[in-house]
Amino acid sequence: MASIAADAKRVADAIELEKAGRRSEAFAKLDYVFVGTTFPAQFY
Repeated sequence: MASIAADAKRVADAIELEKAGRRSEAFAKLDYVFVGTTFPAQFY
């Protein structure tokens, strides 16, 4: 459960970073959630 809660916090943080225009930082947060996958892809 702690891992899921931590991932939920990272996703919420990533959303806030994206809203603030800090896309690369948002994707860095999401990289921790989706380790070892190609999701999410970063598009500009």
